[in-house]
Amino acid sequence: MLAIEHFVEMSKRSSPGSDDDSPGASADEPLYNKRRLVEFEPIRICSVSGTSDIDAKVLAVQHYKLSERFRLKERQTTQLQHRVEQLESRQAQDDAMMCTINRFWNLFDENVRTLLQRFDAETAVEGEIKMECEETKSFLAKLAHWDDGETEEKLKQRVEFSRRAISKLIQVFDHITQRNGKIAEMIASCSTADESPDDGASTSDGRPTVNAMLVKRNAELSEENIKLQKMITKLQSENHSLSSKVSAQEDKLTIIDTRKQEMDNSLEEMKYELEKAMRRECKLDFRLAEYVKKTHDLEMNLMKASVVNGPNNTNNTKADSPPTASVNKSKLEELEQNLEIQTDLAASRLQELQEMLDKNKNLTKQVENLKMNLKNIPTEVIRTSIEYTTLQSQFSSLFTEANQMRQTAKSQLAALRSAHSKQIEVMESEECQAREQMQDTMNRHEEELYQVRREYEMLRLEFEQNLSANEQSGPLNKEIRLMLASAKAENQQLKQEANRFKRKWKEAVSSLAKCNKELESERRYRERCLLIEIEDDNDALASPDQDRNVAEPSESILHDGESCEYNSEIDGDTDIGTHPNRVIQLV
Repeated sequence: MLAIEHFVEMSKRSSPGSDDDSPGASADEPLYNKRRLVEFEPIRICSVSGTSDIDAKVLAVQHYKLSERFRLKERQTTQLQHRVEQLESRQAQDDAMMCTINRFWNLFDENVRTLLQRFDAETAVEGEIKMECEETKSFLAKLAHWDDGETEEKLKQRVEFSRRAISKLIQVFDHITQRNGKIAEMIASCSTADESPDDGASTSDGRPTVNAMLVKRNAELSEENIKLQKMITKLQSENHSLSSKVSAQEDKLTIIDTRKQEMDNSLEEMKYELEKAMRRECKLDFRLAEYVKKTHDLEMNLMKASVVNGPNNTNNTKADSPPTASVNKSKLEELEQNLEIQTDLAASRLQELQEMLDKNKNLTKQVENLKMNLKNIPTEVIRTSIEYTTLQSQFSSLFTEANQMRQTAKSQLAALRSAHSKQIEVMESEECQAREQMQDTMNRHEEELYQVRREYEMLRLEFEQNLSANEQSGPLNKEIRLMLASAKAENQQLKQEANRFKRKWKEAVSSLAKCNKELESERRYRERCLLIEIEDDNDALASPDQDRNVAEPSESILHDGESCEYNSEIDGDTDIGTHPNRVIQLV
């Protein structure tokens, strides 16, 4: 029963008419016109046995995210490097433009200075021109170290200087025009030859005579000159305003061109990225279609296997099952109905497959016929076709464009040749200036070398004089050195003797102090002692009682607790007599 129920459920899922409520919906409309919905299986999380598997999965995900971030950083670094290269090229172009502007500005100032010198104008700008020429040589080097405000101020100063020089030149030109006007007035004021009474003679006022035609022609030319000067000034002002506007527009155009080039580069990069993404999308779509086809094939195989194995399983279950008493009639009826539905579906699908095969055969025949027709197409049909006419028109347009491009290339080549020749002339002039500068520097270095040689000669002479003086005073210095050496030796010997005498004096002082100490101790000792002089006449001094005389002193000494010392000394001969005396000392 379980196998039959499983077969019924599989058949219901695999049938295209199972989405409708009624089973007859498949018969009302053909099955191949129905839209088949592709269902994707949900994502299945893999089984995890422990924390180590979780850590491994987490590390894999983190590694993938880090790799994506690393790719993003690499892409950003490449974009930044490309941007830096663009900015560097742009800075190089700006530096070249600044160099060109500075060079032509210096040339303009030099031309103004030469014009002022040519007109011999008494002006105070000449010194400023020289200082400015010296400053403009290092203009680009200083420009790199200036701030924005300082740069603007310096440029204003330089523009102001050029403006003052031009104004001075205009003043000189006005002065010349005024002088010419005065000359013309003087010529006009002169009397003509017709008015004078005598030809070739001077008038009474002393003014020279001039031909009337010449005066008239001069007046006409002066008026025409005045008109032309007014027209020139007007046209120059208009030209200046228009040139300023054109330069501003050209600057804007260059800025727009640079932005356009940058946008074109970014557009090309985005197109490349878009193509890359589209190729990747196509690959993913192709893989997705393959996977969908594989799933569809697997579903069809499963359905065929279920249809083939279904009746056998039902027969086996009926054969293996006990009598039909255990199976309900309702379930058997349902199974029979499902079996009939499946047989009807199988028959309809076989019919659809047969129709599809017939259509496929017809289409293959048509394709072969069309191939044969394509191989044997007449030339008139090809010429009258729209594609041929469009290709012919495109070829003609491209041919004309190629001719135009050839002509433009020739004109550009001629312009480049002329520009190259002009550049060569400019380079030759710069080379001449560089040679002149090098010659000036060589002359300056030669002068410096001459001065250094003179100083060297003077120092050499001074050295020779000092050397001869040292040679003359050599023997005297030698004798003085010998005397100093002998005096040092004697002084050393005297120092040694002084040290020896000092050591002996210290020893004598120590021995004297020792003797004084002994003498003082002896003196103190004698002060504490009692000296008694005893004569040899023992009979006169001695007591009749010898024992008592002997015992009394000892008792007194013992009684007082003092020590007694008997010393006997024999004195020499005295003035009184030769009798020896005996001294007793008591301590």
